[in-house]
Amino acid sequence: MNSLGKRGVAWRAFFEASELLRARIDQELKMSCGIGLGEYNVLLVLHESDDHGIRMGDVARALVFAPSRLTYMVGVMEKNGWLSRVACPQDGRVAYLQKSEDGEALYAQASGVHRAVVREIFLDDLEDSDVDALVKIFTRTRNKLGASEK
Repeated sequence: MNSLGKRGVAWRAFFEASELLRARIDQELKMSCGIGLGEYNVLLVLHESDDHGIRMGDVARALVFAPSRLTYMVGVMEKNGWLSRVACPQDGRVAYLQKSEDGEALYAQASGVHRAVVREIFLDDLEDSDVDALVKIFTRTRNKLGASEK
């Protein structure tokens, strides 16, 4: 065991594996669909929202994005025709994001790529007891960080 101790080794393994997995998903999405993981996650949140759209601030919170990062990304995605920004009639400071048909089609393609990579690299190797432990660990961690239940 190195100087980190058993918990330190666990943290390193989690941190490194999760970053490698995120990088692989990003790479596969870019190669297969022409979008990165960040754009995919925006499309995922829009896919899960109703047809009336979702406030940009809510998307930023859901994805733990800085508002400026989301604003830039949304600008690029809007230019590509994957979504649109709609001003709130009651409050001009609020913008809603709505998915477009092209964005929904892109999401459908990208979600298959995303699922395949996550299954191949991560999920297929888990025992039921591993899944139970991960749910317990990461639900507790998410709750400590103040994130709401999804």
